[in-house]
Amino acid sequence: PGVATMGTQMASHEASLVMSVFERLPVGVLVVDGDLRIVEFNKTWSDYIERFAESPASWVEVGRRLDESGPTLAGICQRVIAGLDEVCAEGMELITKGGPTYWDVTCRPLGDRESDSFRVLLTVVDASERVAARGLAREREAQFRRIFETTPDAIIIAEPMTGRVVDANAEACVMHGY
Repeated sequence: PGVATMGTQMASHEASLVMSVFERLPVGVLVVDGDLRIVEFNKTWSDYIERFAESPASWVEVGRRLDESGPTLAGICQRVIAGLDEVCAEGMELITKGGPTYWDVTCRPLGDRESDSFRVLLTVVDASERVAARGLAREREAQFRRIFETTPDAIIIAEPMTGRVVDANAEACVMHGY
């Protein structure tokens, strides 16, 4: 397992270094074969499963099928097995035991699809905080837009360096004769 699974021939000390990085990545990494059987995963992947998955963490073991955990991630891997070079999903919603969470998911082929050593690399990063921050920013922007458009005061928004007017509300347009 490990580095050899990924098709890389390295000296022992280099392989040890790569495996050390693999285990400590703050990214969940899973490798499956062409039949969706789990070949390898890192600690971050198993930690994510432990914290978030509806399925018990015991399903994450070498040899188990990824589709036993549910259709979402297996479906992404199947698209790569079928011929896509890469499948990416940014901020993909997954319903977990604590409610909805959001993930950046990337799936790529490893090796020749016709070979027995063909693998699929799946990486996941918890994007829940970023997605929540973007949602909050959209809410705040909508709130300020409502104030901007409904206030009886004239408001002009200009670029600070050039003074170019970027936006003006209705009152500013009336005040300046536009």
